[in-house]
Amino acid sequence: PGLTHEQAMQLDLLAIAQRQSLETLIRFFRLNPDLEPRLLAIANSPAGGLSRPAESVPHALIMLGPQRASRLATLLAITGHHPTDASRHYAITGLTRALFLGKVVRLGAPAANAASAFEVGLLSTASHALGLRPETLLRKLQLSPATAGALICGCRS
Repeated sequence: PGLTHEQAMQLDLLAIAQRQSLETLIRFFRLNPDLEPRLLAIANSPAGGLSRPAESVPHALIMLGPQRASRLATLLAITGHHPTDASRHYAITGLTRALFLGKVVRLGAPAANAASAFEVGLLSTASHALGLRPETLLRKLQLSPATAGALICGCRS
């Protein structure tokens, strides 16, 4: 309640990107074809890191693999269908935090911990980007307690 259509779509994409399979993510884009050009633009950009350009969204997501596809979809959810300077700033900030946290944690912890730290960094700006209270975002995303706790602490500081 109280969400715009754009916010609801971004929130749904974010939730699917965080906890669903690659097939579900592909189905989401088939149901929302107006988002396909944005995803392809991000996937085919240096941030996407593809070795060759993707011809379609399913092709891009499969080439990326589940983890990178999820991260790319998260960036798209943060920027939205019609990116603004503010939403681009939130995405860049989240990605910068993700890269930093992932690298720092990887120095002394297993790869799984670094992946969790990356996720926290990437999601750190999502509540601001979507204009939602952190609790609303966390309830929808159903994140692990550790990830949720890290995000709540980060949102309040």
